[in-house]
Amino acid sequence: MRRTRTTGGLAGLAALTLAMGGVLLLDAPAVAAEAPEPTPSAEASAPPDPGAADASAPPDTGVADADAPVFTTPPQLPSALRGVSYATWIAADADPPATFAVTSGALPAGLALSPDGLISGTPATVDDATFTVTATTGEEGSEATAERQFTLAVTPQVPVFATGELPTARAGTPYEAAIVAFGTPTASYALVGGALPPGLTLRANGTIDGTPAASGTVGFTVRATITDGGESTTATRDFTLVVAPRAAAPAPGRPPAAPPPAGTPGGEQEPAPAPEAPATPSPSQTSTAPDAPDTDGPTIPAGAGEPGESTGGDEDLTWLWLVAGVALVGAVAATVLLVRRIRSP
Repeated sequence: MRRTRTTGGLAGLAALTLAMGGVLLLDAPAVAAEAPEPTPSAEASAPPDPGAADASAPPDTGVADADAPVFTTPPQLPSALRGVSYATWIAADADPPATFAVTSGALPAGLALSPDGLISGTPATVDDATFTVTATTGEEGSEATAERQFTLAVTPQVPVFATGELPTARAGTPYEAAIVAFGTPTASYALVGGALPPGLTLRANGTIDGTPAASGTVGFTVRATITDGGESTTATRDFTLVVAPRAAAPAPGRPPAAPPPAGTPGGEQEPAPAPEAPATPSPSQTSTAPDAPDTDGPTIPAGAGEPGESTGGDEDLTWLWLVAGVALVGAVAATVLLVRRIRSP
């Protein structure tokens, strides 16, 4: 084995020595002399230029960027009732004030979102809606936005009882009354507590009917249910129903009292007969009889009859007119005779 030292190329020496089966020993100074020195880079050695612009930065428009809006409304909005007017606000802190728009999903049918954040309308269907609202603030070219997902549930209306007290029933007498609760669609009814009087039944439409079998006072609870869109709402109310005793029957063996006769207290009064019109005297009774003898007897008062005769009714009227006619004829005759005596020499 030979030891070789050279100042030539290290690569060639290494290849030659290895080919000859020898061991290459290198002196540290020779290796250091053969290693090339690094050349300094122009970019690394050049100092940074403070006036150079950053190509990755956006161009300066002279308008300050707006801060992104910050939502203050929680994601779960107040629930709405189907068929009932609804309104709620979506708000966000922003300067200038933000505008709002639904950018994903949809509001329940019948509701709409205004640019100032008001959700309003009348829900048309029962629904659980999820939607995304985007709030935008700032001037054109420097807008800032924020998004939030909201949930709004539309539920069926809750029944509201309108019936307070039930009318009194009577044992043995057919009975019918209605229990009513407001709501859309129409509610159905069921007995959920207590019991109705024997003989009475509560229908699904809220009608209580039947014939009570016995008197008494009972209490019971009724539930009204509104089902809409696969969901249901309920309300309950307690009621009290009074059943009066049966009407008293007449005592056995005693006939019912006869009605009082007419003309007696408590009975019907007979109408008084209408007075007949007086008969008109005939011409023969009112004509003047010439040369009639003078009658100086006493004048019979009107309405007077013969002794022992009674006056009354139609006979009295006829007799009265007869007497009046005779008296009139006598007076006329006396007047004629008096006139003749005065004229005679």
